[in-house]
Amino acid sequence: MEKLLAAKPDDAMLRYDAFTRLFALLGRNPDADTVEIVQTGLASMKWEHLRQVDRDRLAAHLRHLAEDLASPPAQPEPAALPQGVEGPLYDRVSFGEQDQLLRVLREKPSDVSLDDLLRSLAGRDPTRS
Repeated sequence: MEKLLAAKPDDAMLRYDAFTRLFALLGRNPDADTVEIVQTGLASMKWEHLRQVDRDRLAAHLRHLAEDLASPPAQPEPAALPQGVEGPLYDRVSFGEQDQLLRVLREKPSDVSLDDLLRSLAGRDPTRS
């Protein structure tokens, strides 16, 4: 490959064909060695000879590729519930017994917001001092 590319250093299509075939071969069964080959190859390039616009375009492409390759961020673990309990728990301390809350909700005047009603039941009514 080196001799072929050296014989026609200005032939962009030859370089394109050679490198796409090389990467296709490397990509058949990528492993740690493949990563090392790509890293070493990229590190050996004389980036300072590349026009700034092309450097910027390559940098943007490599950032996009890095995002695609990276593992997705870990999802936070949901808060642990007491063993044997599934789903959200009713806050009996704040709102009293459930049947009492249901009765109050059914009788709620239409001009009172649900937030105000719940604050009132929880003892945090801003209208009371």
